[in-house]
Amino acid sequence: MPYQEHESVITIPDETVIWRYMNKEKFELLLESNSLWFCRSDKFKDEHEGSLTKKDYQDYNEYIKLNHQFSKPFLKDKGDQYKNLPKYFGISCWHINEIENDGLWSHYAENRNGVVIKSTVGRLKECITDEENVYIGKVSYLDYEEEKIEFDNYFRHFFSKRNNFSYENELRALVFKQPPRITFPDMSVGPDYTQETITKGLNIKCNLNTLVSAVYASPSANTEDLEDINNVIAKYGDKYNFTAMPSAMSSKPLR
Repeated sequence: MPYQEHESVITIPDETVIWRYMNKEKFELLLESNSLWFCRSDKFKDEHEGSLTKKDYQDYNEYIKLNHQFSKPFLKDKGDQYKNLPKYFGISCWHINEIENDGLWSHYAENRNGVVIKSTVGRLKECITDEENVYIGKVSYLDYEEEKIEFDNYFRHFFSKRNNFSYENELRALVFKQPPRITFPDMSVGPDYTQETITKGLNIKCNLNTLVSAVYASPSANTEDLEDINNVIAKYGDKYNFTAMPSAMSSKPLR
């Protein structure tokens, strides 16, 4: 089964409502590929994706010193390992909310060019048809100066963000493509962190009819914009069983 649970991932109820904001161009790519784009984690704007907190970094350095003291060999360089880990994680980001969010409309799908997909956690789990294992869970927002993740818990690194981003209220779907294993000069066997398994990201196959519970145009979209979105959907004939609707935020004030 492509969806997998993981002890380090915070699961939430399947009925939880989630949203994915995008522009019309990305929406059309979604329809064309019938797959979700999982961006490689170091391609996001936030340079702290997958990084250690201050206290984890201190623990990590103590761990290094201890192992050097007792002459325990490392699988190549642990520094390379932490530096390169983001190259092996692909992420699809979703917003948890019962309703549309004006701030996220502005941030991810500004002006009349925006589209949002409404879904649920359960639909997201069920829609994945790819062979890759996909892990789905809620992001934890932490104080990276004062709190700890556990420096050797790789999955928690990528389900954690600085608390400055808590407004995103994010659910993540994550794919981990491990680096190849090699034999090192000391005859130990381990991951080769000089090799990439993901370039820019991954298209993960899914069933969009299962995923999508509704599609809405931007609150600022006019009638023609809405028609354009539905024409894009119509290009694929009866492949998709949904149409776009006006945003609930586009209603006129009563006065």
